[in-house]
Amino acid sequence: MHLNNYNHLSMKSFILLSLISLSLSVQAGEMTVPEITSKISLMDIACSGTSVYFTCAVEEEEKQIRFFSYAESKWNEILLPADAKAGGFLNLKIHNAIPYILFNNNDGISLIKYENKTWHRVGKASFSKESMGQQNLDFHFKGNEPYVIFENSATKTVNIVSLSVNGNLQIWISPDAADAIPVDTEQPFMCLDNNESIYTVWFERKKEKVTVSKFNSDESALVDLSKGILSKNVSNLIGMQCFGNSLYLAFEDKTKSYAITIQRCDLATSKWEVMNTTENFSGEGFIMTAENQILFCNESKNIVLSNYANKTWSEVETVNDTNATLLRIASYNGNVYIAFLDSNKNDKLTIVKI
Repeated sequence: MHLNNYNHLSMKSFILLSLISLSLSVQAGEMTVPEITSKISLMDIACSGTSVYFTCAVEEEEKQIRFFSYAESKWNEILLPADAKAGGFLNLKIHNAIPYILFNNNDGISLIKYENKTWHRVGKASFSKESMGQQNLDFHFKGNEPYVIFENSATKTVNIVSLSVNGNLQIWISPDAADAIPVDTEQPFMCLDNNESIYTVWFERKKEKVTVSKFNSDESALVDLSKGILSKNVSNLIGMQCFGNSLYLAFEDKTKSYAITIQRCDLATSKWEVMNTTENFSGEGFIMTAENQILFCNESKNIVLSNYANKTWSEVETVNDTNATLLRIASYNGNVYIAFLDSNKNDKLTIVKI
């Protein structure tokens, strides 16, 4: 990608929900959607304050990234450079009211932001240039410093990088703690607790081993928190999130016909417990939401919100007959948005506000 394009182009994407009482069937309202006529292959949604943002990559335009902001009941497109194309992953986050987009293509991984009506690259170059060898990209902020985690399929390793700023020099570096991650690892996730401590998870499929670790205070080493995880049951990792003093890990369980099992770790004691699920916990787009909540599209093609209480998961709300794919969620101070493609309607982009 050409850095100058970002500096001179002006105006002409496991996600959290607040712990609130939701009523999808009564309060949910379908919003207008951005005007996109091409097939969407990747997308994400985010919000901050009263602003909503949507980004996608469109198939017929060689996965050109498009970006929209929602204000005054309409979507406004903010153009990106023509060479901003997403290969396999596209993530959108809002930090300090600034939209950030993380994506990969043949140039490697790039993080860009929209600030002062201009797109800027974060850092001076793309990184991990292995010709689309990256998978499971995600990023988070520790203070104002972005951390990116991804699986490098070319080297069969999990990588973590952060942005080091020294005057005008901005480079992506790997914290020393990340060097302890072994080879032949996959499906990484990262999250931060309220104290901005960093937690990571990865899967060693050949060993049937799941490892959850915490960065120590100076990020020089990893503290293992894996004792008590049902590693032998894991088929695939689904996600990991921190809420309050707890860490939640979700995975496909081979002993439950590949339905989802959720384990919770008390970060004060480092002890894990199983949050009992049933074989009904199967489908697409599992998203760990606020404490003791999960949202997914089940095998009946309904978007389901379930709460956990008294050691039981109970379905509390649904959005029926969506046949949703590419399920994405954003929330801010009680405003919740669900974006998905409805395959009952030729993969129509649908955005619902709760």
